[in-house]
Amino acid sequence: MPRRLRDQTPGRIYHITARGTRRSDIVLDDDDRIAFLTALDHATRHASWELLGYTLMSNHYHLLLRLTQPSLALGMHALNTIHAVYFNSTHEYSGHLYQARYHAQGVESDPHLLEAVRYIALNPVRAGIVRDPAHWPWSSHAAMVGATPAPRMLSKRATLEWFDGDPRRYRDWVADGIGKPRRPPLDVVLRGGGLAEAIAAAHRIWGYQQLEIARFLGLSPSSVNRMLRRAG
Repeated sequence: MPRRLRDQTPGRIYHITARGTRRSDIVLDDDDRIAFLTALDHATRHASWELLGYTLMSNHYHLLLRLTQPSLALGMHALNTIHAVYFNSTHEYSGHLYQARYHAQGVESDPHLLEAVRYIALNPVRAGIVRDPAHWPWSSHAAMVGATPAPRMLSKRATLEWFDGDPRRYRDWVADGIGKPRRPPLDVVLRGGGLAEAIAAAHRIWGYQQLEIARFLGLSPSSVNRMLRRAG
């Protein structure tokens, strides 16, 4: 069965994640991290994205972006191809770097967007790597709060519009989530689009367990697992 085409309507906001094959690392050192951010800068300009936030972890990354043209697939192909070619060449690896297809969930409301902003910024905190998200140099958070210069690929002003243009309100919103594993409720995450894609977003982007999803939807865990495989 062919995959359902993603909605690429200009103005639409997406929360995107991609993971290494079998959850293996997609960066091994700071040179790799710099190379990834360089590829992200290229993809952002190539696809004319408004990049609202990002964080790079060892075996996955998160992006929050708004389309200005139907270019989601174009930019993601550029980003993942450039980084995979670099990584495999540098480390003499072969085969697929990323696990299946990247996952892109449309952000359907302002509360959903605000939770995505915080979730992305707090990834390294909730992973136990740093206590303050501003101490993780491989995300947009430090630039958002003014601790470091903003890279040209980051649409900082566009993100701060949801905080009345005030970096302090953004900082306080993110800080309020430390120690609180907040994320959009399942009824929000599973709203809109195809069910298989929505289940994949709930599991792979937001970290809901398959059993949680199955219970919420009144499905068997095996049905949820089949839908996850169908989503890629």
